[in-house]
Amino acid sequence: MTSSDRSDLVDRARSLLEEARAAEDALDSAAAMMFRLGGDVARADTRSRAARSGAHVAAERDLVGGLLDELGSITLAADRLGQEISRATDGAAAGADRGAAEARAELRSVRRIVQAAGGRARECVWMGELAATRVREFAEFELLYSQASRHLDDDELDAADAALPRLIALDRALLSGEVGAMLDELKFRTMTSRG
Repeated sequence: MTSSDRSDLVDRARSLLEEARAAEDALDSAAAMMFRLGGDVARADTRSRAARSGAHVAAERDLVGGLLDELGSITLAADRLGQEISRATDGAAAGADRGAAEARAELRSVRRIVQAAGGRARECVWMGELAATRVREFAEFELLYSQASRHLDDDELDAADAALPRLIALDRALLSGEVGAMLDELKFRTMTSRG
């Protein structure tokens, strides 16, 4: 391995390390925003509040997805560079080539950063999925509630009763005062409609 080859490998490894650190910084920023927004969705007591925060969570989740792709690309580049270093130093005594050892050390740092950042990114994706589920549950509750109300208006009591178990389950999942009041009102209407 020539001196310029060594220098090129080390420079490429350092460049990958810089890319990994930049991706990690962007991911840390997105993670902080995602957890704040996820908390907003979790505390939302109305569909409109959950949906408003949920839209921001979805945007951050997309950003995190892009960063995960970037981390995957960095990993592939680090793997290719590691193979290139191995081929270039085949037959050389272990530790004999200082440049290759330096490049390998940089690649180990890249892999550690990518692994840690990847774990945080997966947590962000999970948080985004939880927020999206909560927004969907609010929407489902409102849809079922309006259908059950129409059924009661049309004296279709069995159809209204059929929606109650799912509405009750959604009420328990959402823990919203507004949803609870709407469900209580619907239960009362159902009882009084039966006479």
